[in-house]
Amino acid sequence: MGIELKAAPRTVLGKKVKQLRREGFIPGVVYGAALEEPISVQVDARELRKVLQQAGVSHLIDLRIEGRSRPVNVLVRDVQRDPVRQTLLHVDFLAVRMDEPVRIEVPIHLTGEPAPVAQNIALVSQVLEEIEVEALPAHLPSEIEVDVTDLLKEVGDVLTVADLPVPEGVEIITEGDIAVAVLEPLRAEEAVEAESTEAPAAAGDVEVIGEREEEEE
Repeated sequence: MGIELKAAPRTVLGKKVKQLRREGFIPGVVYGAALEEPISVQVDARELRKVLQQAGVSHLIDLRIEGRSRPVNVLVRDVQRDPVRQTLLHVDFLAVRMDEPVRIEVPIHLTGEPAPVAQNIALVSQVLEEIEVEALPAHLPSEIEVDVTDLLKEVGDVLTVADLPVPEGVEIITEGDIAVAVLEPLRAEEAVEAESTEAPAAAGDVEVIGEREEEEE
């Protein structure tokens, strides 16, 4: 069962949608193979934010459009935000048929701690954040999780798309030889910093170079 979200048909178009946003609604559109034609809708901004946090791009949403007897099974296809304030501007919903596969991008989540990382001589550098998958809507994963403890054993080892676990009913579309993560040697200054850190990272999540740099910024 999907997450429920209520919507209403939208007649306000063009520049007039600014007033719609001021009233607490976000304009959107629903399109896809499950519909004969696209439907312009408006949804409550607060409810939409909650649903986006829960559903992401892979969780089915039961979109209950006012005036329709049955909900529409949709996925979030695109979300437009203000580039400065990051407020919601517009949302696209993809109406899907439950018996037809769809393709989406899902994030890759690395867990575990390779021995060289535990020894403070290496770091895991994640170079690919998302992969494209295909599955029936009910089988779409929210993410692809992989334990790198035994997959990255020595400095220089590379984790590729082909090494990722494939959930049942899911096909990975991204080419298998593309690198996902690399076990890179730790620079001298990084090794000193790692040894002096009083609060080590939780064992469940591997430390990734890209993530750590963002935190420092």
